[in-house]
Amino acid sequence: MRVSPLGAMVVASSLVLMSAAAAQTPSPAKPASKPAAKPPAAAPKPAPAPAPSPASPSGKALDIKGFRSATFGMTPAQVKAAVTSDFGPTAQIQEAADPSQGTQIMVVKVDHLDPGPGPAQIGYVFGATSKTLNVINVVWATGPEPTEQERSAIAQAGQQLAAYFQTGPAPARTMQGMRAFGANGLILYTAADAKNSGIMVTIDGIEYHGTTGDKTVASPAPKGPATLRVGYELDASKPDVKVIKPGAF
Repeated sequence: MRVSPLGAMVVASSLVLMSAAAAQTPSPAKPASKPAAKPPAAAPKPAPAPAPSPASPSGKALDIKGFRSATFGMTPAQVKAAVTSDFGPTAQIQEAADPSQGTQIMVVKVDHLDPGPGPAQIGYVFGATSKTLNVINVVWATGPEPTEQERSAIAQAGQQLAAYFQTGPAPARTMQGMRAFGANGLILYTAADAKNSGIMVTIDGIEYHGTTGDKTVASPAPKGPATLRVGYELDASKPDVKVIKPGAF
């Protein structure tokens, strides 16, 4: 299910994570499902960013093709082969469907995936119409009642990933700064390439405080698990999901 919290989002010019190990302010910012295996929820939809991105130190333009060996446009069989190449023949692969979206999902569980702490799930989503790969969500999550250290590890890994993407190839569009969503969520980085393929890094279940203009922004104490998500999407403006055609209702 696609989630778009941007309408209720607080734009913060200065946000500080409250976790002890993540107390520094991240640099301004530069990636998207069930029984048998419950796939990760879809990533928040990237906010449009009209301002062009600053030049990349590498001088290269961002070109979002997918995650590791799995690239957009692949069939499920091709993605399975890519998963085996990336994570070995013993990778745990489970498949499910999302009837509401009309999509097929392949979920891979791995015991560890740097830089996130602990196990991770990678959800590969195949479009309702194309039947090929168009969304990838990489998710790390704590247990239901994480310690402060576990929340801090999630926040710190999110900052590392945001910094990684910020210093990579230059996107066509990017969000400046961080943005808050929900009670305890932060979008650390979101960008799109010239093809409108998008990437987003988010953390949730994290306590933070900051300012926007002359107003103080502070989250409540988090409850439930802390999560880190990196989402990749083929075309953020044209999700390949089931829709009711004009005149069909």
